Amino acid sequence: MFFQFFKLQLLKAVRSASLGRKLIGGIILGIFGIIMLLNVLALGIGLKTIILKATGRTDVTQVINSWVIYFFLLEMIYRFFLQKNSAIELNHYLHLPVSRAKIIHYLLLRSFLSAFNIVVLLLFVPVYWMEVSGTYGPGPGLFWLSTIIVISWAIHWLMMLFKQEYGDRIAGILGVFCIFLAGISSAWYGWFSLGSWTAPFFNATLHGPWPFVIALAFCGSTYVAAYQYYRRHAYLEELGPGRQGHVFGDNIAFFDRFGLAGAVADLELKLVLRHKKSRPSLIISVLFLAYGLIFYTNGSHTFSSGVPTMAIFIGIFITGVFIMNYGRLFLSWNSPHFDFFLSRRDGIEALVQGKYLLFIGISLAAYILTIPYVYFGWNILLVHTAAFIFNIGVNMHIIIYMALWKPKPMDLRQGAMFNYEGMGAAQFLMAIPMILLPYAIYWPVSYFVNDMAGLMALGSAGILGIIFHQKFIDFHVKQILHNKYSISSSFRGEV
Repeated sequence: MFFQFFKLQLLKAVRSASLGRKLIGGIILGIFGIIMLLNVLALGIGLKTIILKATGRTDVTQVINSWVIYFFLLEMIYRFFLQKNSAIELNHYLHLPVSRAKIIHYLLLRSFLSAFNIVVLLLFVPVYWMEVSGTYGPGPGLFWLSTIIVISWAIHWLMMLFKQEYGDRIAGILGVFCIFLAGISSAWYGWFSLGSWTAPFFNATLHGPWPFVIALAFCGSTYVAAYQYYRRHAYLEELGPGRQGHVFGDNIAFFDRFGLAGAVADLELKLVLRHKKSRPSLIISVLFLAYGLIFYTNGSHTFSSGVPTMAIFIGIFITGVFIMNYGRLFLSWNSPHFDFFLSRRDGIEALVQGKYLLFIGISLAAYILTIPYVYFGWNILLVHTAAFIFNIGVNMHIIIYMALWKPKPMDLRQGAMFNYEGMGAAQFLMAIPMILLPYAIYWPVSYFVNDMAGLMALGSAGILGIIFHQKFIDFHVKQILHNKYSISSSFRGEV
C-alpha cells in the first residue's frame, strides 16, 4: 500500500502541467539544501575546535551536553517555519477505498523523509567519532548519540502536531518565538540556565541506557499523539481550509470611508490575515520593527557626526518591508478571482487603488510604531520619516510596476516557506531598486550640501510621488488592461 501511495504521488507530479517549473525550482532548492547540509557537516567536524577556542575547556562532551538544549530550541524554530507538513494532503486520499489508518501512517512516515532529519546526524556524528567514542568508549558514546538523534526526531513529530493545531495562527508563531527567546535570553542575562538543568540527563547517557530508553519512549509517544490527532480529525471539514466556524477578520472595515477602493482594501486586509501564505508578510513586518535595535544600540555608531549610511537602509526596510513582501506578488494574490475584477466596471482601478490604500495604511502603522526610536536621537526619527514618505511616494510604485511584469498564478492555501508560486525574475530583482534608489538621491545632495539636505531631498521625492499618485495609479491600470488577456490566461493555468 505504501508503494501504491508513492506511485500515485509520482504520477501526480509527472502529469502536472507545471512539471517543468516545479522541477527547476526543486533543483535550485536541492542545490541550496546540499550547500547548507555541507556547511552543517563542516560545523560538526570543526565543533571540537570551536569549543576549545571559545571556552578553553577540554571536556568538549560536557560542554556540548550543556548546550544541546539550545540546539533543540533552534530546531523547533527552523522546523516550524521550514518543515513541510505532508499530512495536510490527507484530504487527497480520503475518497480512496483504503483505511484511514494506512493513509495517516503513510503520510506521517513520508514526512520523515526530510533533509531536516539529517541535520542532527551531520552535526553530532562527527563529534561522536572524533571525541565522544574515544573518551568514553564506543558503547556509551553510541547511547549518547542515539539519545540526541531520537530527541531530534521526536521534535519532528511534535512540530507537525503543533503546526497543524497552531501553525495558521499568529499565536502559534509568537508561541514558538517566545519559547526560543525565553531559553536564549535566560542564559544570556543569567536568569537561569536551561543547559545546567538538562546537562545531567545527557551526561547520564554516558553511564547507562536508561536516558536513551526515555528518549525513545518520548519519540514514540509523539508519533502516536500525531497519529491519534489525525485519526480523530481525518475529515474534510476538520482538516480543510474551512474547519474554523468563525473566520478572523469578519468585521474589518478600516477603509470603508474610501468607497469602492476602500472596500477592496478591506478585502485585501482580510486576505492578509486569513491565508497562511499572505499572513507571514504582515508578521515579518511586525517582527522587523525591532531590526533597528541591532544597529542603533551599537555604541560604535552615533548620529553626532551626521546620518550613518546604514540608517537609510534601516528606515526604508522597517517602514517598507510589507510593501516589498506583499507588493511583489501584486496581482498574484488575486489570481483565483482576477476575472471578477475584469468583468466589473472600474474593477481594475478599484483593485489597484485598494492595494495602494492597504500599503499606505500598514506602512503608516509601521512608521508610527518606530517613533519610539527617537530615544536614540531625533535624527533617527527624521531618517524614518524621510524613508516612510519615500516608500509610499516612490518605492511603492516601483514595486507595483515590476510586479506587473508577467504575473504568475498562486495557490493561497499553500504555506509561505520554500513556496515560490507567483515568483518570477522581477520578484527577486525588485529589492535592488528599492534599496539603491534612495541612496542615489540622498548621497549626491548629502555630499555637496549636508546630511539634512539629503534627507530633505529624499522626503521631497516621496512628496512628489504622493502628489502625483493618481497619475501613477492610472499608469498601472493601463498596464494591466493592456495585458489583461495574457494575465488572465496565465492565471487560469495550473499553479
